[in-house]
Order: sequence, then structure tokens, then C-alpha cells
Amino acid sequence: MFKGPDEDAVALVETLTARGVPQYALTNFPGDKWRAFAADPDYSFLTHFKAITVSGLIGTKKPAREAFAHIETASGLTPPEMLFFDDTEPNVAAARDYGYHARLFDGAGGAEAALKEAGFL
Repeated sequence: MFKGPDEDAVALVETLTARGVPQYALTNFPGDKWRAFAADPDYSFLTHFKAITVSGLIGTKKPAREAFAHIETASGLTPPEMLFFDDTEPNVAAARDYGYHARLFDGAGGAEAALKEAGFL
């Protein structure tokens, strides 16, 4: 994220938006830096997310169950209804323990394949 947006991942987010697939984000981003980061035009794709839960603003972070509970409340969905991606294995393992379909994000290609397998694409 700090290297700049991944163009392939952004294209995938835009494809999901065009198909009407709701997207939510859960990030361990620091709260004091979030507003400036989210306002950066390079990250305008963030507007495609229906809700973004920022750990630094809620006082807990992944892999804590409480962090995941925030996105469930924001989305109105239960863990089995969601496909969760994260770039760290401990967060993926925790999400699975909480009942999510969870995959390690290792690039847009792998995410696209998982989304197709789950019926989102």
C-alpha cells in the first residue's frame, strides 16, 4: 500500500464495483494518518468500498476478533457470507477461525481466481 496502488488490484476492485459486488475493507492503518492517506488522489479507488474499518480509529487491530466484528457490523454480513483477503497469514488464519472464507492476498491474479471460484466474478 505504501508503494502506491497496485494497478491490477485496483482494476479488480473496479470490476467488482461494476458488477455490483459490495466491498468492505479492514485495515491496520494508523488512525492519525488515515484521513490524509484516504484523501490522496492516488487512492481514489478507496471510494469503491462501502465501508472501511481502520484499526487506528477503533482501538483494536487484526487479528483481534473485535476488529473483525466492526466490519461485520458495517456490512450487515456474517463471516460465512464474506470472502476475506489479507497479505499476512496470521490475519488469514484468524479470519478462518472466525468463520470467514479467507485467502492470502498474493496478488490480483490469485484474488481474481478466488473470486471466480467463490462466484463473485
